[in-house]
Amino acid sequence: MKLEESSVGPYTSSNLLKKVINLGLEIPGDLEKLAVVRGLRYYDTGNEGDQLRQIAALQVPTDRLSNAELAIAMLSPDLPNENAAAVQMRQRIAAAVLSASDVDVADLAALAIEERCVPIVVWIATCGADVEPENEFWSELTERLPEPEVVLTAPHPTRFVAMSGIDRGAKRTTRQWIRLFNLDPAGNC
Repeated sequence: MKLEESSVGPYTSSNLLKKVINLGLEIPGDLEKLAVVRGLRYYDTGNEGDQLRQIAALQVPTDRLSNAELAIAMLSPDLPNENAAAVQMRQRIAAAVLSASDVDVADLAALAIEERCVPIVVWIATCGADVEPENEFWSELTERLPEPEVVLTAPHPTRFVAMSGIDRGAKRTTRQWIRLFNLDPAGNC
C-alpha cells in the first residue's frame, strides 16, 4: 500500500513508515521480503531469498533503513489491519530482525517508544530472555522500555524459536532463538 492510496492517512503519525514508503517499499509485504533478503533464512522458502535479492526495490542497505527500523516498522500499530495470523507472522519476523547482531539496544528502545509499539517489543524481549537468559540484549532492552500495557494479540513464546522434536533419550527440548544473520552485499553471512 502506498501512502497516497490511503483514504484517511493511517500512516501520517508514523515517521518511520513514511520513511519506508519514501524508500519505495510497499507495506507491509516488502518489509517481510526485505528481512529475507537481509538473511532471515528461517522464513526463506526454497530459493525465494535468491529471487528476492534480484528485485531492485528490495535493495535497501542498512545505512538507509537499519535492522532496528525494519523490525519496528513491522511492529507498527499504524500498519493496515489484517487478520491475526498475518499480524503474528509479521511479529515473529520482526522478532528475528530486532535480535540481529547489528541492532543497537538504545536505538531500538527509542524507536519502539516513538512508534508506539512498546507492548509487543517488551513481550518479544521477555520471550527472548526466557530462551537466552545469558544474552544481555534482552534484559537491557526491557530496562530501557516503560512498563507496557497488556498485549492482546501476540504470538506464543514458542513461535519465536526453533525447537527440537522428541529425541530418543533426550530429557528436554532444545530451543534456539530465530534471528536474522546479516548478509554481506554478495548475500553471504
